[in-house]
Amino acid sequence: MNVGLWIAARLLAAVALMGGLAKVCIPKEKLAKQPGARWVEDASIGFINF
Repeated sequence: MNVGLWIAARLLAAVALMGGLAKVCIPKEKLAKQPGARWVEDASIGFINF
């Protein structure tokens, strides 16, 4: 059971890391065009990358 929990935790961490890296690598203009990302226009680049 512990092994399964560790595997699940690592998979979730990998998904979160990939999402964060994608957000950092995508330019602000392209990120603002995504659905539900209107907040990007009002935020600074430092806040977006944080």
